[in-house]
Amino acid sequence: LMSATPATSDGKLATNPPSQVLSSCSSLLSSYRSKEENDILPSPSTSRTGGRGFGSSSSPKSRNRHIELKVEGVLVTSLKEILDDPVGVKCFAAHLKDEFAHENIAFWRAIEDFRIKFKDGNRTPRSRTTLKTAARAIYKQYISEKGVTNINIEEKTRLALRRVIKEAKEKLTMFDEAQRSVYAMMSGDPLSRFLKSKYYERLVRARHARRTRSTTF
Repeated sequence: LMSATPATSDGKLATNPPSQVLSSCSSLLSSYRSKEENDILPSPSTSRTGGRGFGSSSSPKSRNRHIELKVEGVLVTSLKEILDDPVGVKCFAAHLKDEFAHENIAFWRAIEDFRIKFKDGNRTPRSRTTLKTAARAIYKQYISEKGVTNINIEEKTRLALRRVIKEAKEKLTMFDEAQRSVYAMMSGDPLSRFLKSKYYERLVRARHARRTRSTTF
C-alpha cells in the first residue's frame, strides 16, 4: 500500500505524516469501490455504436442509487411503458434528438394526437375537411420525400399514402401502418441505447419520486 520510507539527510528514517497515509489509503479504497460497481452496472456512456457515448458517466453514488431503484421495482424496459409515461415520452424524445432521429418520435406523437382529435371526425362536413387538412399536413412533413423531417418507412407504405392523398380519401386510420413501422424501429437499437443513457436514469428517478409521493399521502 505504501512505498518504502526514504532516509533524511542525517541518516534517520523519514516518517510520512498521518494525513498523507490516510489520503493514500482513501484513494486506493475509492479506486477499488469504483471498479466493483462498474462490474455490477455497465457504463452509461457505452453503446452499440462503436464507442459513441449517449450519456454521461455516473458517479459511484448515483450508480448505488440506480441499484436501489431497481430493487424497488420502478424501472421500465418496454417501449410501451415508456411512451405511456408523460416523462418517459419526453426523455425518450430527448435521447432520439441526440441520435439525430427525433422525427420518429415526433411522427408517432403526431399520429396519436391525430387519432384522438379526429376519432369522430367523419360525422360532419366541417370535421371531415379539418381531418383532411391535418392529414395532408402530416403527410407533407413526415411522409413525402420532400418533407423537412420525413421518416424512414417502406416504399410500398409511402406509395399507398401518396395514393390516399392524391385521391382525397383521407381517413382516421390512414397512418396506422406507417406508425407501426416507426414503433417497431424505435423498439430496436434506439430503445436498447436509451436504457443505458442519462435520459433513462432521469426517467427512473422521476418515477421513483412519484411513487414516493403517492405512498406518503
